[in-house]
Amino acid sequence: MSSAQSVAPTLFSGVGGVLGCGFSQHALPTNSHYLSRNSHRHFPAQHHQLDLTHVGAASLLISSLQPQTIIHAACISSVQQCADEQQLCQRINIDSTQEIADAAQQCGAHLIYISTEQVFDGSAASYAEDSTPSAFTAYGKSKAASEDIVLNNGGAVVRLPLLLGAGYDGQGGGADFSLLRALADNCQPSLFIDEWRAPVAADEIWPMINMLGERKIQGVFHLAGADVVTRYELGQLICKAANVAADFRQSSIADFQGPRRSPRLALSSARAQQQLGYRPPSLWATLLRLHSSSKLPRQ
Repeated sequence: MSSAQSVAPTLFSGVGGVLGCGFSQHALPTNSHYLSRNSHRHFPAQHHQLDLTHVGAASLLISSLQPQTIIHAACISSVQQCADEQQLCQRINIDSTQEIADAAQQCGAHLIYISTEQVFDGSAASYAEDSTPSAFTAYGKSKAASEDIVLNNGGAVVRLPLLLGAGYDGQGGGADFSLLRALADNCQPSLFIDEWRAPVAADEIWPMINMLGERKIQGVFHLAGADVVTRYELGQLICKAANVAADFRQSSIADFQGPRRSPRLALSSARAQQQLGYRPPSLWATLLRLHSSSKLPRQ
């Protein structure tokens, strides 16, 4: 047996998007694995092809691997799809989490569940880690239900805000790369002037997740950015950092033709700061790091 194989595995799910790309920028634990329907060649771990709609498949994999830590991020994250396909949302977002949590408990693995700011309704000025979830969308409710499952099984919940950062091979990515791509395609997007978020770069998240796994820490943690801005203000800062024209329009969530949106989702990361030493990153510094080497703007 190799030295890598002698280390108990770490198992990931949901690494196909901007969060997984952010994780891949770090040295992940030796003997890392991930489950997904499709392989992601840039994610530095062994792939196990698995569809979470297949009942029992995740349990069998976990029983076979006997991981020491499981980071479970896989879900249907589209608010619209969760509303339109509620049975599929139930299976992927809730039932599979229960299956993974039960299997984790049976093999003694520490389960870390990646959740979202969307478990809140956006009516408060900010949300602490012990704030009671108040989701009104099917997506938010499914994530809140899964949080309860994980916490009842002795795991950790990490709520993330709007994410920034690149995707694999220049595809996808966070709010910043999506906006810049739309501008490059002359799409002239519209951005909300009355929807506030506390964005953070996806590549800032892994060190805190790793600490939760190594120390088997339980409870709820928020990993948000230091600054709360509207989507419109965020767009202006992204364009300033990237030195491109801010060719987009203002819009209001009141006029949005889609599922109801939460106006203000400002996560307080006080517990993460106290217990993990987390330092919420400055938004402007983050955007400069991701998009430019220019100096701070004049106030």
